[in-house]
Amino acid sequence: MRQRMITAAELWAAIDKLAAHRHLSLTDLAELAGLPKSALTTENRFSETGELSWPPLPALLQIVGAAGVTLREFGLVVDDMQRQSEERRRA
Repeated sequence: MRQRMITAAELWAAIDKLAAHRHLSLTDLAELAGLPKSALTTENRFSETGELSWPPLPALLQIVGAAGVTLREFGLVVDDMQRQSEERRRA
């Protein structure tokens, strides 16, 4: 079975799960990653037109590094979010 491309929502959900797993608020995770405190808040996830935007790759790499996980481990979290999304879609 061919895997579909992840969505921005699934990627943001994986970031949320990573923060929760590390017992960090999104603000704390952003600060730990060297990003502005508000970088990961839900208000900053949307473009001016109201569309959900993708986290920038440099920020994503900083988040993964600050959380102390590998890209592979983060990829497993993203896979889990994608699987949950698929299950909700089918229900």
